[in-house]
Amino acid sequence: MKQDIILVIGANGQIGTALMPVLQSVYGADKVIASDLFSPVSDNCIFEKLDATNANDLAAIVKKYKVTQIYHLAAILSAKGEANPVWAWNLNMQTLLNVLETARAFSLQKVFVPSSIAVFGAHAQKEQTLQNTYLDPSTVYGVSKVASEK
Repeated sequence: MKQDIILVIGANGQIGTALMPVLQSVYGADKVIASDLFSPVSDNCIFEKLDATNANDLAAIVKKYKVTQIYHLAAILSAKGEANPVWAWNLNMQTLLNVLETARAFSLQKVFVPSSIAVFGAHAQKEQTLQNTYLDPSTVYGVSKVASEK
């Protein structure tokens, strides 16, 4: 049986910093590789500096560690994205495409691309929002998250 090796892209972000210790406790610290543009604050993980817009660098890490799963958390969020929406869209979509193509090329077992509350927009019900609620994002981040779900 193939052993799970997990690559977390965007490991230094809000979700990544909370998710890394959980994944390490489940799979083992030596089975979870953190990656981001900048080195992490703590050194309690295997870390690879990665710009996920570079497909070759992403593929090299997957090959080096024999990655079986990717958690794709890297994105330009709303505040920065609205200042330069074309850049944010291009980065968010290119990193997603690189992850999906790498997953296909290496026959990865799983790819996780989390959604965001930003997909719902301002008109969504504030409590107990249904899964099939109409998506009406109002930021480029929200729009890119909706696109990644389709």
